[in-house]
Amino acid sequence: MASHPALKTGQCVVMDGHNLSAKHVIHTVGPRVRGGRVTSQDESDLAAAVSAVLSAAAGAGAVSIAIPCISTGIFGFPVQSACDIIVRVCREYCACSQDTSLRSILLIDIDQSKVDALRQEEGSLRVNWQP
Repeated sequence: MASHPALKTGQCVVMDGHNLSAKHVIHTVGPRVRGGRVTSQDESDLAAAVSAVLSAAAGAGAVSIAIPCISTGIFGFPVQSACDIIVRVCREYCACSQDTSLRSILLIDIDQSKVDALRQEEGSLRVNWQP
């Protein structure tokens, strides 16, 4: 990412996947929760980051995207709150973006407890997905 300017919270950049099986990797910056208290700005910033990633993926012509629990690691966003926001933004995207190239949104993470939290929240996401 050295060739790109620093990203601000809520922004993203699409990079080539190079030797990965993915054609693209989308980097985003989620909010850093300070003092353990999530503010309304933190919530808005996380929603903006997820929305930006979905829009960037569609703009790149992607048919699928995998989204992890953005900001829940060292940035300190509480997992359940982040999952609520991530799933809500994905649902809104599915409802409002009928002409998108995206056909599959996968909610993923390397941490099993985060995967479980995403599963708990996203139950109806796939049912409502009607591109």
